[in-house]
Amino acid sequence: GEAFFEVAKNVNKPFRIQSGSIITEVLGTSFNISAYAAASEYRVAVQTGMVSVSTGIDGNSKLLDILSAGKLLRYNKNTGAFKTLDIAPEHANSWITRRLNFQEASLTEVLSLLEQCYAVEFLLDPRVEQTEFRFNANFDKQSIAQIMKQLQLMSGGTLGYKIMNHGKIKIEIKED
Repeated sequence: GEAFFEVAKNVNKPFRIQSGSIITEVLGTSFNISAYAAASEYRVAVQTGMVSVSTGIDGNSKLLDILSAGKLLRYNKNTGAFKTLDIAPEHANSWITRRLNFQEASLTEVLSLLEQCYAVEFLLDPRVEQTEFRFNANFDKQSIAQIMKQLQLMSGGTLGYKIMNHGKIKIEIKED
């Protein structure tokens, strides 16, 4: 799942969150954790303050990074590789505010967040799942139709979409 936290600093009672194989320890902050079971990566984004992010289960942990405001850690749960990126601090909870920010995001990541924010379901042509698109984009409270049009443009017209009834959106590869 995904959650946004605001936690007051208390050195006597550290606040720790275990999300799959990563552990986030709060050092007085507001931050977001995205750890969906179906996703290939976990994300920790800091809006204010600091958190430490480690990997490990059952007391065997390894520090990955200490994040301050405006930092995003992306951890690949399959390979253990991680990357820390700079973000605008206000983007840490973008799925709540509908101010969406994507940096090097796969189509799967983009669609997953759109499903959460807009209560839609994407129906994908099997060929779409084989694409390797990466998106860098900001969407500020735009409608799902506006976002879909932008994704189509950013794909060079390769992606086609059709907004259907009952919150379903069909995505396919456009034939030349």
